[in-house]
Amino acid sequence: MKTLLVALGVAILGSGTGIAQSAASDATPSVTVSYADIDLSGPAGRQILRRKVARAINDLCVQVAGPGALYFARASCREFAWKGARPQINRATARVDALASNAD
Repeated sequence: MKTLLVALGVAILGSGTGIAQSAASDATPSVTVSYADIDLSGPAGRQILRRKVARAINDLCVQVAGPGALYFARASCREFAWKGARPQINRATARVDALASNAD
C-alpha cells in the first residue's frame, strides 16, 4: 500500500507493501494520503502528491482548529503537519528513484 500518514504527531511512511502507522496515540488527529495512483518518477507526479498532501493537511487543521480559528493557529497546525509529511514524501520519492536506478 502506498500511503502517507499525515498526523499532528509522529508518523511513519507505509512503503510499497507496508501499512502507514502512527507512533502517536490513537487520539492524535491524522489522515492517510494514498499515492498509489500517482507516478512519482517525474516532477509532475511529485507536484500532484505535494498538492494532495497540502489539501489533506489543510482539511485536517480546519477540522482540528475549527473553521473560525485564528489564522496563526491553523498555520501552526499546518507547519507541524508538514514537518511529519515532508520526510515521508522524501522517502517515497527516494524509493522510486532507487528503483529506477536499479532498473537501468
